[in-house]
Amino acid sequence: DRDGATFVVRKQKSVNVEALRTDQAFWTVFNGFQFRSGTKETALSRPRTAVLSFEMARSLFGTDRPVGKPFRHEGQTEYPVVGVLAPPEGPSHVTADVYLSTAGEDAATADPDAWEEIYSRYTYVRLGEDTAPAALQAAATNLFEDRVRTEVAGELAFIVQSLGDMRFSSALSNENAGMLQLPGWIFWLMGGLAVVALLAAGF
Repeated sequence: DRDGATFVVRKQKSVNVEALRTDQAFWTVFNGFQFRSGTKETALSRPRTAVLSFEMARSLFGTDRPVGKPFRHEGQTEYPVVGVLAPPEGPSHVTADVYLSTAGEDAATADPDAWEEIYSRYTYVRLGEDTAPAALQAAATNLFEDRVRTEVAGELAFIVQSLGDMRFSSALSNENAGMLQLPGWIFWLMGGLAVVALLAAGF
């Protein structure tokens, strides 16, 4: 669940951040994240705990050790820090300054209109070696048809998409895509022009 632009407070210092609400399973799905401090296997397993990016930890705590120390999300809810990420080795599809735990939140008592919050909630699944993407799409469609309200059923769809399809640009209006937002065909066009230019230079 992407909170988007929000802020956190540490002592008298307020910092604008990009926040993401998730749980312990996040580190299994996105297993490329490395921890500079804290324990990856248990991070976000407890309610109201947080993991910080390396840059945010420096911004909030300076040279102090952040793990075990709290900050307040939007100046209200207190979150102790349970981990700090290592600086990333490359670009990532999912990034945030602050990762807030959703552990202990009961999905059964969630807002019944949550299905309509399609611009902030994302679900990721790692498929087993023997699981076909079509089987996941069928399961997602059955889940959607079972839970969606009748009055919005014709306006929404639950679509499964590969991360590889999101590498360059958005295909769906609400996907959590990276920074490159040009249509995919433009990249092919630019690549073709580059090849033509190289061939012309060779001749």
